Amino acid sequence: HIPAKPIPIYRRYRSRAWLRQSRQPWKLFEQRFTLLSPEFHVLFGANTLYGVEGRFLSLDFAELTDTASVNFSPYALQYSAFSDISLPAEDLLRNDHQEYPDDIRRLYLQTPKLSANIKQLARDIAQDRANPHDIAVAVNAYLQQHYTYSLNVTRSTAASPLEDFLFISKAGHCEYYATAMTMLLRVLGIPARVANGFAQ
Repeated sequence: HIPAKPIPIYRRYRSRAWLRQSRQPWKLFEQRFTLLSPEFHVLFGANTLYGVEGRFLSLDFAELTDTASVNFSPYALQYSAFSDISLPAEDLLRNDHQEYPDDIRRLYLQTPKLSANIKQLARDIAQDRANPHDIAVAVNAYLQQHYTYSLNVTRSTAASPLEDFLFISKAGHCEYYATAMTMLLRVLGIPARVANGFAQ
């Protein structure tokens, strides 16, 4: 269980709630959303989400996993999200030697039982690359170069979906690519998670 802290809602009918502090709030990218139903309990917004403005009944945010749980007013299904969409420079990413927190490692290094073939493929792709950034770039490039995007996938019943994608069909849609990259990175000790569409 990941702790989430309640975010104060300052005004009853319209509120801007900050999930984290931004050094340059004037540079945040504003997105406007209209929901079809108040049944959603996640906030849609580009990464990294700093704040939201709308009519919320409640709002909780877990900074460790960067996830929010929200109850929308059924009478106000529009809101704005404020995100920092800037990308850090590659040399900063290459030279970032921070240790992953234990909670991140516990959550995002989990794998199901994987075959020796998958583990060997991960090591082959990583080769002698020395940092998580370069390994992630190499995994991404490998998937783009060796596999075909397809919505019509027939898979072997003998192999797991991941193994079928990586070694047999070599074709799949976005969820196959995302799952493959996540598992390959986790095998290499790099915490990763799948972000699937607009779901949490």
